[in-house]
Amino acid sequence: MADEPEWARQPPPAPPPAAPPAAASPEPDWAKPAPAPSNEPAWARTPAPAPAPSLNERVGAAVVGAAIGAAKPPMDMSFLNLPKPILAMRFMNVLSAFMLSFCAITKLMTTDRLAPGIVAVYIFIFAVAIFLFELHIPQLGRGLAENLGFLYSAMGRFWFLILVAILAASGHGLWGIFTVILVVCTAVVNALIWWKYPDYEKGCRIVDLGQA
Repeated sequence: MADEPEWARQPPPAPPPAAPPAAASPEPDWAKPAPAPSNEPAWARTPAPAPAPSLNERVGAAVVGAAIGAAKPPMDMSFLNLPKPILAMRFMNVLSAFMLSFCAITKLMTTDRLAPGIVAVYIFIFAVAIFLFELHIPQLGRGLAENLGFLYSAMGRFWFLILVAILAASGHGLWGIFTVILVVCTAVVNALIWWKYPDYEKGCRIVDLGQA
């Protein structure tokens, strides 16, 4: 065998592959050393990054944002930022409501007949409706819209106020005459303002009803 040439010799067997090292088991949080306290003041520390929102949170935010954007009034509906003609109209509406309620109460206190008393009750109810409409409270908006939805249009407000003025003209003395003149003027101003500012009508619908 010693005389066997090198090219005819069998190569030595390869050593077996080494076994892979065993994976280290993750160390539990309670076994990890606590971080060293930092002397850096709290205001100078870099805040930890906020966790990314989940898919449901992103979709919900998109839906809510679209709803809010769709229900945004076309004009600024805050009281102090309204145009002066609209503010004057709202003042006349409130004043007319007070005068109508005053006439209705005085009529109820001075009459002993049924028909004038019923008319006075109706006048008082209409005066309260006019006053509540000017408050623009969303909780009351749907109730007013279901029963007095015509108040969201120029002609509806005009003829409603004219009707109330006719009711107030029946036997209320000097205060009744003054109230009738005031309510008729208020009806004309309402028709003109709601015709000139169509965005105000849309804004009222959105604020009161949440719809355009």
